[in-house]
Amino acid sequence: MKISVSEILIGQVLRLGILIATTIVLLGGCLFLIQHGSEIHTNSIFIKTQAVFSFYSIIKGISQFKPDSLILFGLSILLLTQLIRVFLTACYFIAEKEKQYFWASAFVFVALVYSIWHGV
Repeated sequence: MKISVSEILIGQVLRLGILIATTIVLLGGCLFLIQHGSEIHTNSIFIKTQAVFSFYSIIKGISQFKPDSLILFGLSILLLTQLIRVFLTACYFIAEKEKQYFWASAFVFVALVYSIWHGV
């Protein structure tokens, strides 16, 4: 079975996105440990905070070298990688005239976009 250029592209996008996201999350984790590694934390009291992160606040936090913003940015890239993969897969199925697989991929794409947009 021959692998098409589209399948190679989808694999490369997935591989590159995961590599970039992992690097950014690891950088954020290392930065967090450098800044807060010597602090003593207690897990006996848990204070729930209402944290709302916007894309603007993440970018602003990255410019200030905040580790939590770097970690969130890496996770956002990981999520975006999956969105791009599902979109490219749907395009591939259209090109191959595989309607049932296209509709399944389109449904997954819409479900992902809806859940990201509405925070589900």
